[in-house]
Amino acid sequence: MEFYKLYVSIDGGAFQILDEVEPDQTFYLHQNILDETHYEYFIRAGNQNITSTSCIQGFTSYYPDLSEFIELENVSVTEDNKVVLKLLTDTANYALGYRVMRKSS
Repeated sequence: MEFYKLYVSIDGGAFQILDEVEPDQTFYLHQNILDETHYEYFIRAGNQNITSTSCIQGFTSYYPDLSEFIELENVSVTEDNKVVLKLLTDTANYALGYRVMRKSS
C-alpha cells in the first residue's frame, strides 16, 4: 500500500479526513478529544490502482472528575535506593493512576 488515510466522524457528522500516514506507521494519537463526544473512525488504504476500507469503530469520550485533593503523607528511601511514597487521595473520584514527577537539580 502507498497510503493510509484516517477518517473521523464527530457526533454523527460526515466523515472527514483526519490525517494521512505512512504505510509503516502502526500507531496514531488523536489529540484534543472533547468530553462527552462520540467519535467514529475508519481507515482507507490504497495505491494508484486499488483501495481498501476498514470497518468503522467508535467510542464516546468521558473525562473523569478531578480529585479534590492529593496529599503526600510520607516519603522514605529504602536500603536498596528506592523511594517509597505514601499518598492520600480523594476516593470520591475514579482515577486510573497518578503520575509523580521529580525535579532534578
